[in-house]
Amino acid sequence: MEVALGKLVPFEALICLGPGTPLRALGELTPAQVQADFAGKLFGQIEALRVAAGLMTRGVVLLTGGAAPNLEGGSGGTAVNAALAAFVTARGGSCPTGSGRMSWRRDG
Repeated sequence: MEVALGKLVPFEALICLGPGTPLRALGELTPAQVQADFAGKLFGQIEALRVAAGLMTRGVVLLTGGAAPNLEGGSGGTAVNAALAAFVTARGGSCPTGSGRMSWRRDG
């Protein structure tokens, strides 16, 4: 990710559309699937933010999500999206390096 984003320097905005999480009924969700969902979407977007914040001098990183709480089979995605939203809220909207702002948007 460092190499790919490094080729874009300088940039002032990054919109991160992390991979979606598969729709699964809660009763069918295994611990391995939950870990895979968090690894791909949650940790992937946080890694993109971390790398981008280290390369940017100012600007915004937008983390996105899509699962709505009432979406049938969307429990894994909803948990990931809640964690992303909590991460942005806990940071107060500032990037980890102080280089810019981060924001959260959920479509769904």
